[in-house]
Amino acid sequence: MLYRGAFFKRIFASRLVLFLAACLALVFLVALTRAFLKDRSIQREIQALEAERTRLEQSKINLLGSLRNIKSDGFLEKEAREKFGLQQPGEKLVVVVDDKNKVARDPDQNELLKKVALEGNPTKWWRYFFASR
Repeated sequence: MLYRGAFFKRIFASRLVLFLAACLALVFLVALTRAFLKDRSIQREIQALEAERTRLEQSKINLLGSLRNIKSDGFLEKEAREKFGLQQPGEKLVVVVDDKNKVARDPDQNELLKKVALEGNPTKWWRYFFASR
């Protein structure tokens, strides 16, 4: 009868046990590699989401600042003046025309503006390139 030490030595020395141990090690190695790759992928996704969160928080701060600006009376007055041509009582509108004389005219005396507005585009280009300066 074999004693226990020799019995285990014979079993662990067999090729079948060695093959099964190698297969088991390979399964563990594949599982470990998959877990590592999945963890790395999740870490990258977390970093991307944190960067997106930071960008969105900054955007939120900017939008809140814009909203605060839009709600102000100064912004409403500026928009009313620029987009709708409104003015305060007693104010006069002055239009500055950028022509060769750099003339500033009152709206009541805007014949030059009307004349330029009625000219066609080809005439304006001709004057731009070939008019004497």
